Amino acid sequence: MQGITSNIRRTAVVKALAAALLLVLAATSASAAPFQVFVERTEGTTPMQLRREGLNEGFTVAALNEAVTMLPQSLDEERKSLLKDYLAARAGELVLGYKEYASSANEDGLMMTLDVTVNRPLLRQYLQQCGVSVTALAPRPFTLEMLADGLTADESLTLRNLMTLSGLTPVGDTLPKLSLSRTAGGMWKGTLTTDKMLWSAVNKELPGLWYSLWAHYFSGGDSALSGAAPRVLNVSGWFSPGGVQDFDAVLRGWDGAVQAADLLDMDLQASRIEARWAVRVVNGGLLESRLEEYLPARGLSYTFEDAPAK
Repeated sequence: MQGITSNIRRTAVVKALAAALLLVLAATSASAAPFQVFVERTEGTTPMQLRREGLNEGFTVAALNEAVTMLPQSLDEERKSLLKDYLAARAGELVLGYKEYASSANEDGLMMTLDVTVNRPLLRQYLQQCGVSVTALAPRPFTLEMLADGLTADESLTLRNLMTLSGLTPVGDTLPKLSLSRTAGGMWKGTLTTDKMLWSAVNKELPGLWYSLWAHYFSGGDSALSGAAPRVLNVSGWFSPGGVQDFDAVLRGWDGAVQAADLLDMDLQASRIEARWAVRVVNGGLLESRLEEYLPARGLSYTFEDAPAK
């Protein structure tokens, strides 16, 4: 009898682990409904080049559409346009696959109907590194110190666009502080200082320098970052791992409320199943309202605890 009980427990554990693996795999991508993109034909463009431009536009639009659903608040049109440019340079990395349903070319350009699968974890990482997901609710003040000679009009516009995209507002003497200068060879050099950390980088291009420095800050390299608070969500009351899988998919879809949700473990007891998630909360009020709407009606209860310090 003891051997049978042991086998049943092992089987339950194996099923729970398999379910958890499926959750991880399902969360790595997102495919929306088919959509259309149009690219204009320019003089001298070959059909192959036009098709490549259409695919690139489709990949960018898919990444942007997915990014919009992840943010706790909508962006204004200027910032959304800047985000599209930022994602366009990274769209090839963000696309896991696509289906082309139709394409139609004429003298004006090419219309394509696509279904694109986006790598959500990587997209979330990019949104955090550039600051968009951290500052979507409110801009962050910082100090900008220019140690370089006067900027050209193009450089001034580039710097302004970088600040707008990242949600950073230059003010007086405050931290973080970004110091920019040029090396003798014409490279850009920057130093980002907070109350506890300092990072330096050199890059030929100002955007490359900007993103490499601020990625440290926005990705949590300094305690000053508080864009998403880490919490542990405990939910109990299920009778099968399938219910945990269903809720995991729902929780990961609450992008305006949580920035990330990772299943930590499942506790398979005789009368119920408990599960825990590590979540980074963007909007606590929105998260609690959605939990109250979803869980009690299904006989489930939840509690929060602070994430353990690393």
